[in-house]
Amino acid sequence: MLNIKKLFLVASLITFFIAVYFGSIAYMEFMKEDMDEVYLNVSYCALFLSFGFISLQIKENREKYHRER
Repeated sequence: MLNIKKLFLVASLITFFIAVYFGSIAYMEFMKEDMDEVYLNVSYCALFLSFGFISLQIKENREKYHRER
């Protein structure tokens, strides 16, 4: 069974891969010069990157909290 630390790590890796996916779609739309789709996919990419960093930060904060106890 996954413990909480590994769960946050897996969640952050998944969100980083989703962000890369949206970033690559944004690049392909940029080459086709469809700027509305570029902005939409860049915003999705930024959203998932922020989720990934937040989950890593939560993991670190939980580790720090448990060390202090």
